[in-house]
Amino acid sequence: MNNELIERYIYAVSKKLPRKIRTDVERELQTLIADMLDERCGEISPTERDVNVVLAELGKPSELAQQYHPAGSRSLIGPDYYNSYVSLLKIVLGSVTFALLMACVVLLLLEPSKSPIAKTGEWIFIIIQTCTYLFAVITLLFAFFERRGIKFDIADEDISSLPPVPAKEEKISRWEPILGIVGATLITIILLATPQLLGWVNQDGVRISIFDTVSIRSMWYVVLALAAISIVNETVRLLEGQRTKRVLTVTIIADVLSLPLVIWLFNSGFKLNPAFLEGIYDAMGTDTSIPATMLANANNILLGIVVICLIAGIGMNIFHMVKARQAE
Repeated sequence: MNNELIERYIYAVSKKLPRKIRTDVERELQTLIADMLDERCGEISPTERDVNVVLAELGKPSELAQQYHPAGSRSLIGPDYYNSYVSLLKIVLGSVTFALLMACVVLLLLEPSKSPIAKTGEWIFIIIQTCTYLFAVITLLFAFFERRGIKFDIADEDISSLPPVPAKEEKISRWEPILGIVGATLITIILLATPQLLGWVNQDGVRISIFDTVSIRSMWYVVLALAAISIVNETVRLLEGQRTKRVLTVTIIADVLSLPLVIWLFNSGFKLNPAFLEGIYDAMGTDTSIPATMLANANNILLGIVVICLIAGIGMNIFHMVKARQAE
């Protein structure tokens, strides 16, 4: 009897269900399949063909999962993606809201001269705007996958081609892509809405932002494009759940698209605040060991670090993809 095929089938069903019921469903399916094989074969040991017939009678894993956790076949987000969609919304919106509330508290402490009520009102508006934007982006992305028929579990179409249960080291913890989405969102908000969070207070009590606020906001569309690319990449990683060729391909494409955008951003608008650099030089005094040329070229140095990291990431992903192909 092909126990591996049964195990792969049960895994394909259970991974589409909420974690709290997965164990019970797996046990129920194991019992159900065993009973169906006993009824079909009796005292004779089931063959691979018998297993395929029984699993075919049960139907596609996505259809069977829908019976245990029906999301509604007419819904905007179908059963293949519904649980990941709801889970992603809950965690991302909750995390972003909490982080923005903390940022609001920090700003109220840093700028006590401003009206707390007015400042709180501004932040509530920012939170509503951000959550609405994230909700729309995530919903449209999942709806696109659904309508275009982009399958992350292609094996559902053919029971015999169900993928093996991934090894522990190949799995992607769902917190990795979720933290990536939250991080990309927060960085975008800080750069475009509250750049004063990234700064320091000089000797005169004036808060100086690290980055040139006006120049960054003039390139808002590039910042949003980079955030969108990151969100799409992390969403694919969340849906796939393991390090596959598709994940590597999407990550490489995301890095390749991000590289020229980052260079354009740094050359056109993403600049360190001259007042911030002057403040550092003054604070260090004339005896500083850091050459003045390094401070003068801080923008280029920062750009170089970011570009090197992106190129290194592209190279590592290409290496892993080639290695995976050779292992086949």
